[in-house]
Amino acid sequence: MPTKSTVEQLMKEEDKDRTKKAALDFLQSSKGAYIMGQALYLAIRVLEKIPPPKKEISSILDMQFLMNNLFPSYKVAQESLLKKEAINEKKTK
Repeated sequence: MPTKSTVEQLMKEEDKDRTKKAALDFLQSSKGAYIMGQALYLAIRVLEKIPPPKKEISSILDMQFLMNNLFPSYKVAQESLLKKEAINEKKTK
């Protein structure tokens, strides 16, 4: 028969599994994908400002690959917003 601590450990592992599944389910939702895209977009902008030799170009490229192919929604929204702002700026001049 398992001890109380063994049962407690198994319950903790089950909780971790449920939490991990919930996180993966959220990541696969529209909002989760948008948030991941936002995180990648903002992280890329910050990392691009780091001067060489400390700039991790391979990490930036990997993040861009993930953002462009799996989580593009935030980038698309930002680019659309920037285009609208540029059009409005031209109209006011």
